[in-house]
Amino acid sequence: MKPNNRWNWQTMLPQPTPESVMAFGQLEFLDGLRTWHLQNTGSVLTNYLLADLALVTLSTVEGWRVAPGLPSHRALSARDRVLILLRLIHGIMGRRPGNATSPRWEPAEDAIIAERYPNVGASGLVALLPGRTANAIALRANRLGVERTRSMATDPTG
Repeated sequence: MKPNNRWNWQTMLPQPTPESVMAFGQLEFLDGLRTWHLQNTGSVLTNYLLADLALVTLSTVEGWRVAPGLPSHRALSARDRVLILLRLIHGIMGRRPGNATSPRWEPAEDAIIAERYPNVGASGLVALLPGRTANAIALRANRLGVERTRSMATDPTG
């Protein structure tokens, strides 16, 4: 199909139907998404965010921008285009696909964990991090590489 260069991506997204999304060439669709996202959120739609939106790997997203005919080219299906639009329309971008109710960790929360977790542990941070469970704090500390310090009284190797 011929690309639709008259669409104003800065003001609105196309309807999330297979017919409407396939009216655009693949690169035009991807560039339009980036234009819309920048205009409406003030931030760049990176390949990482796009992979998160489409529920695909980063290498798949990178393959979407490769010229057709090259070995690493991947076609952007109507299903993926519709999924991306629906997730943008419904504001899923601020949430992780696996846990839609838990907000992303803020840098200030990471700083509190890095500073205080070694001494007080996860249960001691629950009051300082509202909305976070002790288990979530312990998992985040693990991902950040922060470990509890052993006190001399409890450490048998002392």
